Amino acid sequence: MKQIENAGGDGRSVRYRIVIQCYRAPPEKGAQAARDITEAFSQRPWHSHVVCEWDGNDLILTAVNDWDADGLGLSDEFSDEISANIRGGFDSGFAIAVTTVNAELTTPPPASASATPGWRSPPRSAPH
Repeated sequence: MKQIENAGGDGRSVRYRIVIQCYRAPPEKGAQAARDITEAFSQRPWHSHVVCEWDGNDLILTAVNDWDADGLGLSDEFSDEISANIRGGFDSGFAIAVTTVNAELTTPPPASASATPGWRSPPRSAPH
Protein backbone atom coordinates (compact mmCIF):
# COMPACT_ATOMS: atom_id res chain seq x y z
CA MET A 1 0.00 0.00 0.00
CA LYS A 2 1.38 3.38 -0.94
CA GLN A 3 1.24 5.94 1.83
CA ILE A 4 -0.42 9.26 0.96
CA GLU A 5 1.90 12.22 1.14
CA ASN A 6 0.44 15.54 2.25
CA ALA A 7 3.22 18.03 1.85
CA GLY A 8 0.86 20.92 1.18
CA GLY A 9 0.72 21.87 4.84
CA ASP A 10 -3.05 22.36 4.67
CA GLY A 11 -3.72 20.78 8.06
CA ARG A 12 -5.01 17.47 6.75
CA SER A 13 -3.67 14.15 7.97
CA VAL A 14 -3.83 10.56 6.78
CA ARG A 15 -6.16 8.03 8.44
CA TYR A 16 -6.28 4.34 7.57
CA ARG A 17 -9.55 2.38 7.55
CA ILE A 18 -8.51 -1.24 8.03
CA VAL A 19 -10.57 -4.42 7.69
CA ILE A 20 -9.21 -7.74 8.96
CA GLN A 21 -10.87 -11.12 8.77
CA CYS A 22 -10.41 -14.16 11.01
CA TYR A 23 -11.40 -17.28 9.09
CA ARG A 24 -13.01 -20.42 10.53
CA ALA A 25 -13.89 -19.09 13.97
CA PRO A 26 -15.90 -21.63 16.00
CA PRO A 27 -19.64 -20.96 15.55
CA GLU A 28 -20.48 -21.51 19.21
CA LYS A 29 -18.03 -18.78 20.28
CA GLY A 30 -18.08 -16.29 17.41
CA ALA A 31 -20.85 -13.90 18.48
CA GLN A 32 -19.59 -13.53 22.06
CA ALA A 33 -15.98 -13.18 20.88
CA ALA A 34 -17.03 -10.34 18.55
CA ARG A 35 -18.62 -8.45 21.45
CA ASP A 36 -15.63 -9.08 23.74
CA ILE A 37 -13.10 -8.04 21.10
CA THR A 38 -15.02 -4.83 20.35
CA GLU A 39 -15.01 -4.04 24.08
CA ALA A 40 -11.28 -4.78 24.41
CA PHE A 41 -10.44 -2.43 21.55
CA SER A 42 -12.52 0.35 23.14
CA GLN A 43 -9.71 0.58 25.71
CA ARG A 44 -7.11 1.31 23.01
CA PRO A 45 -7.21 5.01 22.15
CA TRP A 46 -4.77 4.60 19.25
CA HIS A 47 -7.63 3.02 17.27
CA SER A 48 -11.05 4.53 16.64
CA HIS A 49 -14.36 3.40 15.15
CA VAL A 50 -13.53 -0.19 16.10
CA VAL A 51 -16.16 -2.85 15.50
CA CYS A 52 -15.76 -6.61 15.48
CA GLU A 53 -18.61 -8.51 13.82
CA TRP A 54 -19.52 -12.16 13.54
CA ASP A 55 -20.97 -13.14 10.15
CA GLY A 56 -21.74 -16.75 11.09
CA ASN A 57 -18.38 -18.07 9.87
CA ASP A 58 -15.74 -15.42 10.36
CA LEU A 59 -14.85 -12.56 12.69
CA ILE A 60 -14.43 -9.26 10.86
CA LEU A 61 -12.64 -6.36 12.56
CA THR A 62 -12.87 -2.82 11.22
CA ALA A 63 -10.87 0.06 12.74
CA VAL A 64 -9.38 3.45 11.91
CA ASN A 65 -5.99 4.77 12.96
CA ASP A 66 -3.37 7.19 11.71
CA TRP A 67 -0.23 5.05 11.80
CA ASP A 68 -0.82 1.53 10.43
CA ALA A 69 -0.46 1.89 6.64
CA ASP A 70 -0.31 -1.87 6.02
CA GLY A 71 -2.68 -3.03 8.79
CA LEU A 72 -0.13 -5.37 10.31
CA GLY A 73 -0.10 -3.67 13.71
CA LEU A 74 -3.87 -3.99 14.02
CA SER A 75 -3.63 -7.55 12.73
CA ASP A 76 -1.19 -8.45 15.51
CA GLU A 77 -3.47 -6.94 18.17
CA PHE A 78 -6.51 -8.73 16.67
CA SER A 79 -4.66 -12.04 16.77
CA ASP A 80 -3.86 -11.50 20.46
CA GLU A 81 -7.51 -10.76 21.23
CA ILE A 82 -8.71 -13.83 19.33
CA SER A 83 -6.32 -16.00 21.32
CA ALA A 84 -7.48 -14.43 24.59
CA ASN A 85 -11.19 -14.67 23.81
CA ILE A 86 -11.49 -18.03 22.02
CA ARG A 87 -9.58 -20.56 24.09
CA GLY A 88 -9.61 -24.11 22.79
CA GLY A 89 -12.27 -23.41 20.20
CA PHE A 90 -10.25 -23.85 17.04
CA ASP A 91 -9.88 -27.38 15.68
CA SER A 92 -6.86 -26.58 13.54
CA GLY A 93 -5.81 -23.06 14.47
CA PHE A 94 -7.05 -19.93 12.81
CA ALA A 95 -6.05 -17.71 9.93
CA ILE A 96 -6.32 -13.96 9.78
CA ALA A 97 -5.75 -11.65 6.86
CA VAL A 98 -5.80 -7.93 6.27
CA THR A 99 -8.50 -7.67 3.62
CA THR A 100 -8.46 -3.91 2.98
CA VAL A 101 -6.58 -0.78 3.99
CA ASN A 102 -7.97 2.48 2.67
CA ALA A 103 -5.97 5.66 3.22
CA GLU A 104 -8.02 8.82 3.55
CA LEU A 105 -7.03 12.45 3.98
CA THR A 106 -8.96 14.03 6.81
CA THR A 107 -10.63 17.40 6.52
CA PRO A 108 -8.95 20.02 8.69
CA PRO A 109 -11.02 21.54 11.47
CA PRO A 110 -12.54 24.94 10.75
CA ALA A 111 -10.34 27.89 11.60
CA SER A 112 -10.95 29.29 15.05
CA ALA A 113 -12.24 32.82 15.49
CA SER A 114 -8.82 34.01 16.56
CA ALA A 115 -7.41 32.96 13.20
CA THR A 116 -10.05 34.89 11.25
CA PRO A 117 -8.56 37.92 9.47
CA GLY A 118 -9.62 41.20 11.08
CA TRP A 119 -10.72 39.56 14.32
CA ARG A 120 -9.27 40.94 17.52
CA SER A 121 -9.18 39.54 21.00
CA PRO A 122 -11.27 41.45 23.52
CA PRO A 123 -9.16 43.82 25.62
CA ARG A 124 -7.85 42.47 28.88
CA SER A 125 -8.85 44.31 31.97
CA ALA A 126 -6.02 46.15 33.69
CA PRO A 127 -4.77 44.61 36.93
CA HIS A 128 -6.04 46.40 40.03
